[in-house]
Amino acid sequence: VIDGNRRIPIVLRGPDAVAWVKRFDLELDNIRAALQWSFETGRYTEFAWLILAVQYYWHQRGLLDEAAVWIERLLPHCHHLDVDTHLGIKVTYVHKAVKLQRCDKVKAVIPEIRALVDACENALLKSNALRWLALLAPDPVGVTEVYRRSIQIAREGRSTPGASSVFGIQVDRDVLLPKNLWTYASYLIDHAETVESATLTSECLALYRAAGNASGAAFG
Repeated sequence: VIDGNRRIPIVLRGPDAVAWVKRFDLELDNIRAALQWSFETGRYTEFAWLILAVQYYWHQRGLLDEAAVWIERLLPHCHHLDVDTHLGIKVTYVHKAVKLQRCDKVKAVIPEIRALVDACENALLKSNALRWLALLAPDPVGVTEVYRRSIQIAREGRSTPGASSVFGIQVDRDVLLPKNLWTYASYLIDHAETVESATLTSECLALYRAAGNASGAAFG
């Protein structure tokens, strides 16, 4: 079951994505039933991977509230998960909570992400988590270093062999590096560092063009 769920993000963003999204529309009640069953039976790892599997579908259909509710049910039980899955859930939740402007919820989760990130074995997931830590840092001290670390890891992850899709779009090689570059460039613009920002922005746009401007540009 878990291995099957890990393959879902690939088909939802592949060449047959439109057909798969429509199929998910038809299966939405069954997806909700599977989520409910895995939660009620205490199968928290399966519950987590089903959440991660359908997160991009929820995003595409604007079901952020529903996504946040399911994840909030899992949050008290995340200690049952391995580090990477735990971090993937927390980062996914932050994305949804920021979009929904649930500031207090975000503040509660950020320290937990900070505590998990160094132990994370998935380099691209770690890079994405670092980007969020920098983006949402309450104190500007050290933010530049965190952004630069997230970019360095994303660069290294692009050339590392092995699958990178099990955590969905948040570890997409073609999306993560340009997204990190863009976020850091925006931060530099806000702090009047226009020269470095221009260099990063140019690299970011070149990467998006090379990838055909893949769907990551719309995924925060």
